[in-house]
Amino acid sequence: MNLVKHQVIYWFPVYIYMIIIFYFSSLPNVFVYMPQVIKPFFMSISDIIYHILEYMVLGFLLYRALLKSEFKNAIALAIIIAILYGFIDEIHQLFVPSRIFSLLDVLSNSFGAIVVQSIIDIKNGLCLKKISL
Repeated sequence: MNLVKHQVIYWFPVYIYMIIIFYFSSLPNVFVYMPQVIKPFFMSISDIIYHILEYMVLGFLLYRALLKSEFKNAIALAIIIAILYGFIDEIHQLFVPSRIFSLLDVLSNSFGAIVVQSIIDIKNGLCLKKISL
């Protein structure tokens, strides 16, 4: 696969998702800008659950891109990148009016990244066991 096609298929979703996270973190009040159709759903979810789910998606996208880029230990690298991005995003929120740096959010983000990689690792382990039988 050529480099441009590889970037578009595997890395472009990572870049777009990170931009979306950064954009919503730049808003003083995220719910004001949210479409009315989905606002009740998001307002009923705990902030911690929202962060976990958000970084599960990022962790999955990172794993997919890293794996297809043939990085060794894509799982660990995806966790590290997601945790660093979550930490940087929280620092960024220090400069946004009415937003704060939250260690709980950093921990929630980290937990989401670790959970999805654990699921991937378990799935991969189960697939390997089926092949060896």
